[in-house]
Amino acid sequence: GRHSIQIDEATLGVGNSSNDINNGNSPMADSDPNGGNSSDRKEETTSVQHLMPLTIGVRISKELSPKWGIETGIQYSLLRSDITKTTGDWSYVKNVKAHYISIPFAVKYHLFQWKNTNVYTTTGMSFDLPVSSAIDCGIMDEHLKLHYPLSFSICGGIGLQYKISQTTT
Repeated sequence: GRHSIQIDEATLGVGNSSNDINNGNSPMADSDPNGGNSSDRKEETTSVQHLMPLTIGVRISKELSPKWGIETGIQYSLLRSDITKTTGDWSYVKNVKAHYISIPFAVKYHLFQWKNTNVYTTTGMSFDLPVSSAIDCGIMDEHLKLHYPLSFSICGGIGLQYKISQTTT
């Protein structure tokens, strides 16, 4: 049968754990879960599944002309990944979570307008500030803290806007 346990070590370079399973310092590195020695060890595979990010936020925009505008705001993002390492009949699962607060800046161009409906496109960038991040180890509620740097992202999109009144959208 297939056995599954969770361990509290970082893999794939996400973190600064000195006892990473890849550097041979793990107790599991020198023995096979089936009782063999390291020469009997089965091939290891690692897979990463990135889950759909969750992002919520508020944006405000300022119209510069009938066609052009700018927008900014604040948004919260939760990024999640599952890392699975398999050796023979054993699987090690780690849940990675990263929380960000982002400040987006974008340019908006109105493609066309019909009555109260407006179709537009945006392009810009976002400064992403890491709030917290951790690997959920599943062993005695322990968490390994990760440190992500300040980052930025490029964004773009197309939108549909419906004006409820002349001053509210």
